[in-house]
Amino acid sequence: MTTIAEYDDIVPERIMMLGQGGEGKSTLFETLPGRKLMLAFERNAITALKAINPKSSTEFELFSPGEMNFTVQRVPSLKGGDSYQYQLKRRADAYAAFEKYCEEKLASGYFDQFDWIAIDGGTQLARAMLDDVLAREGRLGYVPEMSDYNVVKFQMERVLRFFCAVNAGFYFVVHVSTTEKDEVTKRLVDNLILPGDLKNIASTMFSQVFRTTTAENEKGELRFMIQTRPDSKLKGPRTSIRGLPTQVDVTIESTLMLERTGLGKILSEKAGFQTKKARAKLAERKLAEPPKEEPPKNSS
Repeated sequence: MTTIAEYDDIVPERIMMLGQGGEGKSTLFETLPGRKLMLAFERNAITALKAINPKSSTEFELFSPGEMNFTVQRVPSLKGGDSYQYQLKRRADAYAAFEKYCEEKLASGYFDQFDWIAIDGGTQLARAMLDDVLAREGRLGYVPEMSDYNVVKFQMERVLRFFCAVNAGFYFVVHVSTTEKDEVTKRLVDNLILPGDLKNIASTMFSQVFRTTTAENEKGELRFMIQTRPDSKLKGPRTSIRGLPTQVDVTIESTLMLERTGLGKILSEKAGFQTKKARAKLAERKLAEPPKEEPPKNSS
């Protein structure tokens, strides 16, 4: 049996980044050290990285919807023994492509070469999943039923469990709703835009849950912040990194060395993060070092 003290495996970070649009959720991914892969379900994520770093080496795949029916209607009410002819059952383009991509890359060991893999964003992934559920049932042009959202919830939970088990850091972007009143407590709260109770259980799979915010400093300059602990509006944020205050300034001060600023700086300095390449070099140096000679034992 292995004790905690003897366990020296490096467990990759799992980061859930919550926030509203324009608060830097996607941009902060570019500050993470090492080789990065972004699986994007919205073009804004790609343009955000391009804007902050035109020479970015971050690799990406974009999964966007193809053929869509813009006219949505209710499923007709049927009487007696009547039946309704649904559309041809098929797969929705975006999620089918994502599923095939993940299966192929997993089989080839492709993901193992990356230090970080991002899904941006979770809200759009859920929409792509819902399109696929409806397409498989031949109901892509019709209003979803409650049972469809349950399928999406379980499907997304499996995707998160898969990427949390991959040998790379996982960065998951989720949009947060604008403040609304809780039906039970009547307090103003923010909610994750995820299906069903996944709003509450998804965060349990992650080592860090941050909420992006913005604030002005004394000079009136806009600063980008991350919230590391829960408050009365949002219970999700938490961190396992010691010494982090509730609000941390992650504003990118310079685009010349992005990995030494923002969230990347916090992980390197506070959490001791090292890329796979750096760890491999360190292991090589240790192997090259001559063994230490033990002092001779006294014969007395």
